[in-house]
Amino acid sequence: MNIDDIYLVNYRHAASEPLKSIMQLPKENAFEVAQELYKNSSCRAHRRFGPDFEFYYTYRLEVEKWLYEKFVSVDFPNGER
Repeated sequence: MNIDDIYLVNYRHAASEPLKSIMQLPKENAFEVAQELYKNSSCRAHRRFGPDFEFYYTYRLEVEKWLYEKFVSVDFPNGER
């Protein structure tokens, strides 16, 4: 894997703070916030927090675990991360 070929992107609504993730919250709080965002936001991105949020949440946990494992397995030059 060539680290120069990897790009991480953080998409967010223009009014949102950068680098904030619903996944940083405890699970119970994440589900509460998701429900509020789905009901009260007109942002298209918040539709993922609708009735299928439980599936989204589970899948997102798996993806973030995979991403973290891949990241820590990369041999960075000079041991930098």
